[in-house]
Order: sequence, then structure tokens, then C-alpha cells
Amino acid sequence: MSHYPIFLTLAHSRTFVAGNGPHAIAKIRLLLEAGASVTALTSDDREIEELFGDVIDVISGPFKSKYLNDIKLLYIADVKDEELKLILRIARKLNIPFNHIDDPENSTFITPAMVRRGPVTVAISTSGKAPVLSRNIRQKIERLLPLNLGPLVDLIYNYRPSANKLIKQTTNKLKFWNKIYSDQEINKLLKLNTAQKNQRIVKLLGTSHHNRSVGHVLIVGAGPGDPELLTLKAHRALNEADVIIYDNLVSEDILNLSRRDAELIYVGKKRASHKKTQDQINQIIIDEAQKGRLVVRLKGGDPVIFGRVAEEIATLRDNNISYEIIAGITSAVGIAAHSSIPLTHREHASMVTFATGQLKANKVQNWKGVAGAGRTIVIYMGISTAPETASSLISDGFNPRTPIAIVENGTRPNERRIYGTLEEMGVLINDHEIQSPALLIVGDVVAEANDYVSREPTNFKIAN
Repeated sequence: MSHYPIFLTLAHSRTFVAGNGPHAIAKIRLLLEAGASVTALTSDDREIEELFGDVIDVISGPFKSKYLNDIKLLYIADVKDEELKLILRIARKLNIPFNHIDDPENSTFITPAMVRRGPVTVAISTSGKAPVLSRNIRQKIERLLPLNLGPLVDLIYNYRPSANKLIKQTTNKLKFWNKIYSDQEINKLLKLNTAQKNQRIVKLLGTSHHNRSVGHVLIVGAGPGDPELLTLKAHRALNEADVIIYDNLVSEDILNLSRRDAELIYVGKKRASHKKTQDQINQIIIDEAQKGRLVVRLKGGDPVIFGRVAEEIATLRDNNISYEIIAGITSAVGIAAHSSIPLTHREHASMVTFATGQLKANKVQNWKGVAGAGRTIVIYMGISTAPETASSLISDGFNPRTPIAIVENGTRPNERRIYGTLEEMGVLINDHEIQSPALLIVGDVVAEANDYVSREPTNFKIAN
């Protein structure tokens, strides 16, 4: 980080703008909006005097050192080289922060691109290296933030003294502010008139001081690994959670999206190497919820597909704890899309089956009736049983030469894809030392993948 981001209070502070032209005018406007007192030094710019003559001090003529006495911030626009050198020397001597516009090498600070909604200000910087990129990012954020967000924030702020007085416990205060500033609540409030807004805020405030003896549990699908495949609802849950209970399939990039002060509890869940048993995980969920916390149980893929969600919600029901399941993109769908494999195809596959190669108590999967032409099979947790699976599928009707894809760490930066045939599946997994998490896709649709013809292991670097 080459520049330290801060927001300065400039109200009633003396600031100075040296130079002429549109850059100088833009900075004067910005300083005035911040409440600063502005002095402008111009060589001969009638426009600045006409625009701001009543609200700023305008000086004409050569620069003098005394002009920078007691100045808090300095902008330099278009000035002559000799005058620039003198201004920079005096500014450095007096330790005045200065910005020579479009010249980061001769500046002690830079001005970021900004999105403003009343008291809400978002600043974007590329450290002066890509101002056009900063502008493009600003435009994206402009579209995300409602134009009437600022007045709503001002209105809610007026209730801060009442909230501090009424809500005694810190955890309850945090829950109140998380609730009222959540996307869902903000969108509701923005649709109301002022009287209705006040009524709703008072209602939320009136119920927030009651201690909740039991919290709420969100069972959230984290998708196959790429954080950009998270749903908006899952992203919001991570930002609001008090505690996040996660397993081995959840990537660090996704965990980094969680609330900074959320407690993270790792519970493992690798084949034959469980850090916690399912019963222990269930108990952790219950214990955290009974503390009155918002608990996120974060699972790779989608919770309702091979996620043992039935056992967890049964425990929640037994303990009278409310819950919600937030769907995720299951690995089969996310990885197939990333690999350009259509799971269904009008000519090759009118049926797709999601199956697991790993059963309870090491039982063998029954593949009878699953195989055959016109079908696609996606196998989760099937690495260790791949030779037996291939043999069973061939016996049940699949052609031994049926195309297969073996995808390790699908959608992640270290993704690997290996293509081959069904009869080679066990050998390919062994030869390439495939490790979990990995997904097996069996069916003629695999040949539709863009890179299938190579038949070589492919390592993909996903762009950040």
C-alpha cells in the first residue's frame, strides 16, 4: 500500500489552490463541499473569480511564500515550472500536504475517485497509476448505491442516542445495527415515506433490547470454491454472522468475505479424517445458537446435496432452534460450467444423475440401473472407490470408452482437469495422484468440453 487512506476534516480549515483551468476549478468545488476556506492563486483566470469570487479569496500575480502560512492542504494545478519548484519547496518546508494534479511523483497525497451519498462516501484509488480504472470502478459503485441512501443514513443516525440508551448489551446493539443496515432492511426503508420510515425504525428499536435466549442458524452453501460463485444471500449471511462453522471444502477466499469480528470454527470433514464427528458438529451448532448468536453453518457446494443437512436440521428441530437453508451452486453445476461441459444434451444425454461414491459405514454404492446410453453421471467423493465404480458402470451398461472428466479443486486457482475413458478412470486417478476435493463426470457430454481433445492434464489459473 503506497498511500495510507484517511478522511480529513477540513471544515473552517484554510486551504490553497494554485493555478488555472478546469482542474483547479474542480478542486475548489471539492474543498468547498468539505467546508474548507479556500484561497486561489491565479495568473489570469477570470472564470475562477466569476465562479467563486463571493465565497473564496482570489489572488493574482506571482506566488509568495507567505501565502502558505497556516494552510492545511494544498492543490497545485497549471503553474509555470519555476513557480512550481518554489511552491513545492515551501510546502515541504512547512510540512503542508500537497497534490500536484496528475503528478503523483510530486505529491504527498492523491485524491481518490469518490462516490457520495450524503454522509456516505466511498473512495477509490489506484495510487495514481490508473485513474481511468478508478473512474470505472466509481461508476460501478454509483450504480449499486441508491441516490436516496444519504438522507436515510441521516435519519437513522438521529436514533443513535436512543439506541445507545435503550440497548444495554453490546451484542444486542451490534445485532440492531446489523439488522437496520442490512441490504434487506435498507431496501424496505427506501421504499417508505418519511413517516413510515420513522415508524419502522421505532419498531425495530423497540424489539431490539429484548435478550434472545436462542439465536438463529443459517445453513449456507459456499459453492464449489470460486468466491464469485457465492449467491448474494450467502454473501450477506457471511457479513451478518456472529459465528461461522465451516468445513474443509470452504476456501480461504470465501472465509475472507465474512464479518471481520465473526468467530470462525473449523470442523474439518475430510474422508477418514474428521476433525469433528457429525454429532460433535451438531452440538457446536446448538451451543452457539443457544448463546443467542446468529450462526452460519457454511458448507461447500449446496447444503442439500450430499451435505448431511438432514442430520443438522433434525437436531435444530429437536432443540427448537429456528433455521434457514441458503442454497449454493453445487459442485456438479459449477465445475461443469467452468469446464464447458453441458450435463444434458439433446443428442447425448436427456438424464443426469448426481451420486456419491462414499457411503455410510464404507458400504459400496449400488450402480444398478444408473448406467446406459443417453445419461450423464456426476460422482461426488468418488476418488477412493473409482476402480470399483468404473467396473460397476461398465457391467451395468456403459461403454468402456465412455468419456470421463476428473476435476480436482474445481473452479479454484489450482484446478486440474484430466480427461480419459471410463475404463481408465482408476488408473488416471492413481497416475496423476488426484486428491480430494475432486469430481468425476461420466458421459458422452464430456467430449463437448473445449479442451477435451488434448486428453492431457490441464492446470487452470483463474483470473482474480
